[in-house]
Amino acid sequence: MAEDQESSDRTGGSKAENDRSERNLPVAHVRATPWRGWIWSVPLAAMILVGFLAVRTWLFWGPTVTVTFPEVHGLNPRGTSVIYRGVQIGTLETLELTDHGHDVKATLSMDSSVAGLLRKGTKFWINQPDIFSGDLAGLISGPDIEMMPGRGNPTRKFQGLLHPPDIEPDLPGTTFTVDTRRLGNLHRGSQVLYHGLTVGELLGWSYDADRGKIQLKVFIHTPFDRLVTGRVRFWRQGAFNIAFHGSGLNVDIPPLAGILKGAIAFDTARRAPPVPIPAFYHLYSDKAGALDAFFGPSVMFATRFTGSAAELHGGAPVKLDGRPVGQVCTVSLQYDPQQQRMTVPVTFALYPKQFGIHTRANQSRSSTAVLDKMMAQLVDRGLRAQLTSSSLLLGGKEISLVMAGKAGGQILRTAANIPEIPAVSGGGFTELIASINRISNKINNIPLEDIGQNLKKLSARLNALAASPEIRESLAHMDKTLGNAQAITGSLRGRILPTVISIRKTADAAAVMAKTITRITGGGPDTQEDLQHLVAELTRTARAVRSLANYLNRHPEALIQGRSR
Repeated sequence: MAEDQESSDRTGGSKAENDRSERNLPVAHVRATPWRGWIWSVPLAAMILVGFLAVRTWLFWGPTVTVTFPEVHGLNPRGTSVIYRGVQIGTLETLELTDHGHDVKATLSMDSSVAGLLRKGTKFWINQPDIFSGDLAGLISGPDIEMMPGRGNPTRKFQGLLHPPDIEPDLPGTTFTVDTRRLGNLHRGSQVLYHGLTVGELLGWSYDADRGKIQLKVFIHTPFDRLVTGRVRFWRQGAFNIAFHGSGLNVDIPPLAGILKGAIAFDTARRAPPVPIPAFYHLYSDKAGALDAFFGPSVMFATRFTGSAAELHGGAPVKLDGRPVGQVCTVSLQYDPQQQRMTVPVTFALYPKQFGIHTRANQSRSSTAVLDKMMAQLVDRGLRAQLTSSSLLLGGKEISLVMAGKAGGQILRTAANIPEIPAVSGGGFTELIASINRISNKINNIPLEDIGQNLKKLSARLNALAASPEIRESLAHMDKTLGNAQAITGSLRGRILPTVISIRKTADAAAVMAKTITRITGGGPDTQEDLQHLVAELTRTARAVRSLANYLNRHPEALIQGRSR
């Protein structure tokens, strides 16, 4: 009981404390806001924005077109752009094969701003960037699709091109046609230069099957297009040019853009006659060939080389005394049955104006006759055609007309109605190599192996002969004979020497006596004459004795063998 009482006391005391603590707690007051739905403003704004974007997309959504390409190498859906005048006007959506599987159908999503440009005649092509175009960003991002609007009725289906079409830019200028036989390093967009200034570009090209040439479409901007007259010459600028002149080596290095993309330059040929603008200009290989091109009537000549003419081609210069007077037309190969070897017939054109022969346009026949007569006289005096090197480094060939023959040796022959100038072998490095080859062939024809075998056999025979006993006995006998002759000569030398001394003393005594008689004698003319004869005889005797003594002194063996003759 005592425990229950104690527990109730503790409980009652705790409740009282709890009541006091509840009375001391703060009381929350609730107030009503003017607008209880503010939280719904966030999703409502999102819905309005989505609706606005949807309406804008619906209002400004561009058309979708289909372009069929033969192939679409490098195109990437959702990554390839459609470009017009450098501005992106659409994107590539999908790629799929056509029903027959030979073409590829590309679906393009276009901007609404170009909807009015999508007409028949509109051209789409794939712009493939390369290292020559200089578009490094395009090399990384890949090809694009470019568009050029047409002027037909509206349509949504087009036939695509793999290469850009020949389209003139919307800028003032003129398009000229320049023909060439090879394209070389020229590309669409190659620069056209005038004195180093970029004044145009290469739009494209086409092939003329009738003329067998490539026709380049060159666009030149205003006012530079006014400089293109009948005296203008075009040449390739994007190539290295190495030439030798009297002042030394001349190296022309083009700019980097010209090396990568190629370039065309033009200038006025000062000595060209003023003529109307031609329908086709010719593209020369270099500046020197363009500005120094020949003009006026020409006369055909021919020659025939017997050596190698591998580096001689059409268009190569023909020079007289180092000055160009013509150019090579054709180079062929023909068999000569008389000489039984191959020959190289060459035809070339000579221009009378280069020889100082000036005639009017209606007198071309007279200029031809004058040049024929001149060449006939020069050939009679020794004029010959010689194949020479035009460049030591590149190995090009040209024809030089040189005075290398004998006067009156040959005449100007006529073959196939073309006068033929005699040819002589060319000099220089090629002729030196040919001479070395001929000497090498002669050395190769020497039977060195047979000569070596014969020498080996001869040496063996000599060794066998030297080792034979007969030769040894003969040599021993000869040695004994020479020893005996030497002993005899030695024994005689001791006896000959006193004899020679005695003979010399006798000769000296005779000479003294002759002189004494000459001094003592003083008789008449007869006696004097006799004495003079006597003295002369004694003098000759003394000389003979002295000569004998000198000879025996030099050749003591003469007492045994006699005097040699």
